[in-house]
Amino acid sequence: MKQVTEEENVALIDLYTKSRAKMEEVGAVETTKWFMHLAKGEYPAYPEGKVDNTHLKPEGARIFAGLVAEGLKELGGVYADLLVERV
Repeated sequence: MKQVTEEENVALIDLYTKSRAKMEEVGAVETTKWFMHLAKGEYPAYPEGKVDNTHLKPEGARIFAGLVAEGLKELGGVYADLLVERV
């Protein structure tokens, strides 16, 4: 991925590295709140519960979106210009 971005001269946000660092920072217990770890009966669509370490709950999506925003800011220029400050 990194090699291709260099060869093609395109911008890269390494979300893999950013997300792994964030998950290590907060610990495994906290990150289970970010993913689809559902108790039995918690959601009607999954009456038996579910353990899914791929798909994000809203809280996890907000955290990952924040990492993307951080990456845009780090890229600077037109990428940073895409960001809007929250009030």
